[in-house]
Amino acid sequence: MSRHFRLWVLAILATALATPAGAAPPRKISCGVALSRVLALGTDEFDLLAQPGEVVSISVVPAFHLPGFTPRWSLVDAGQNPVLLSKGGSECTGRCETSPLPAGGTFRLSVYDPGLGLGSYTVSVEAVSATANGGDNGPPTPVCARTLFGQADGTQPIDDGGSRDGVINTGGETDTFTLLADAGDVLRAQIVSTGTFGSFTPVWQAFDAT
Repeated sequence: MSRHFRLWVLAILATALATPAGAAPPRKISCGVALSRVLALGTDEFDLLAQPGEVVSISVVPAFHLPGFTPRWSLVDAGQNPVLLSKGGSECTGRCETSPLPAGGTFRLSVYDPGLGLGSYTVSVEAVSATANGGDNGPPTPVCARTLFGQADGTQPIDDGGSRDGVINTGGETDTFTLLADAGDVLRAQIVSTGTFGSFTPVWQAFDAT
């Protein structure tokens, strides 16, 4: 066993032992934010706000490969009703989008692992509809815009047809860009990796206002 692996196991165990008895209170998570967390033999819970008709994209990805650790997530509304996903069902491994939400309020995101149950992961939430919790997420000032280490992060507006720079700081993080278009418009998008990481191959997906 390498020293690096031993140190990682010790860090995980220290986190688990330091956790008070009983479930921890849910942590709030906002659009455009990626959080690094440790799952320690239980369920992590997060609260997020959204309104009827909105669509939310959620990613939960292991921080690094650990055999037997494949975290999953599900979302329930304020009445504890499962939220259906665009691909069907109510449980996801990796990144999925919700169907348009039938109701608004506080939603509970649960992250769990049916296998090993112990590991480090990244969770991120993005609004991929025109609004996020009722706020306008379009140009020029999207409500999900964030600043990380002094640089633009979260949702960035593209209101001039120009280029934008982004940084994926960890696996599972997503960046979003928002723009205005009319029916019948044709858009062309291109992503170019500016780093030297051979295994880094970013991809994009487009969503309309709904």
